[in-house]
Amino acid sequence: MCPVHVVSRIDEQTRMTGRPRAQRPVAPVERIRILYTREEAATALGMSVDTFERRVQPFIRVVPCGALVQVPPDELRRWARENARTFFKQTA
Repeated sequence: MCPVHVVSRIDEQTRMTGRPRAQRPVAPVERIRILYTREEAATALGMSVDTFERRVQPFIRVVPCGALVQVPPDELRRWARENARTFFKQTA
């Protein structure tokens, strides 16, 4: 629920009963990112968003959410692993 709706629900509860609703203490939760925005994905790979959209995005699975396109970190790792190259021949 977005913060605006939370505030409006609290205000509505206060208006209906005349007293604010009791708040339960909430334990802090460590945020684990499941999806990155295109900007975050580009930053994670060390490239611009434009380069990410041209060179990486066509080859990975993304999660569309309206106009927002989100990227699973595992897809970035897979793409990097599959596109890793050696520039120099190794001599024995």
